[in-house]
Amino acid sequence: MTQDINLKLLKKAGELNLKTQKFAKKIIKVESDLSRIGVEIDKFILDNGAVPAWPVNLSINNEAAHNTYDLESPVILKEDDVLKVDVGVSIEGYIADSAQTIIFNKKHE
Repeated sequence: MTQDINLKLLKKAGELNLKTQKFAKKIIKVESDLSRIGVEIDKFILDNGAVPAWPVNLSINNEAAHNTYDLESPVILKEDDVLKVDVGVSIEGYIADSAQTIIFNKKHE
């Protein structure tokens, strides 16, 4: 019985993680500020009954991963940027993690 509950919570976290990544892809545009993107993604997770497992990681270009946005230092996305979005969703301690790469310029495909 406990195992079934654990699997249901993990599945729910995974489903919300996927939904969050789709939301992220929809809101991320050239000339967006990384801190605004991060705040919106974190809020989306909270509004859907979970908590961010960590602040959204938004890494640009040669930053491999794990760059957390900084509200004090705006970073504006440019058309030539490549953005990695790493999201962790936690529901009752069960964490689902995923990442995606977003490009704006077709030359990076």
